[in-house]
Amino acid sequence: MTLHIYQPQSLAEHHEARTLAGAGLMIDIGDIGYVGVDLCKTPESRAQLLAMRKPGKAFVRESALFIHTGWHTPQLQEQVDAVPASSIPGTDLTEVGGKFVTTLERTAIDLMANREDSVELLCLLVRAGT
Repeated sequence: MTLHIYQPQSLAEHHEARTLAGAGLMIDIGDIGYVGVDLCKTPESRAQLLAMRKPGKAFVRESALFIHTGWHTPQLQEQVDAVPASSIPGTDLTEVGGKFVTTLERTAIDLMANREDSVELLCLLVRAGT
């Protein structure tokens, strides 16, 4: 898979990238850069995209939400949440596009604690099959 990632260097490029993101054409993903939304259409492509920066890790919380639903939170703009797969029980992991991701249910539990938008995120996960 060939991915085109935009990593702005100047202030003008940052403004351009934010304008494209505001128009819904790109997504800002922490540690990666700006990625076109057409490259994030399937859970498999989203998992492969995040694995570029965190190979061999299991994706949790906001990163798992993004993989399962395509929804990106402001926290995802700051960092990609990934941990060693061995630190999570095997029953809480699923494989998406050859990458380990917490299950829909485990992702819902992780995101429910102390968040104002937890009900909205839970609804997204229910639509995805929780």
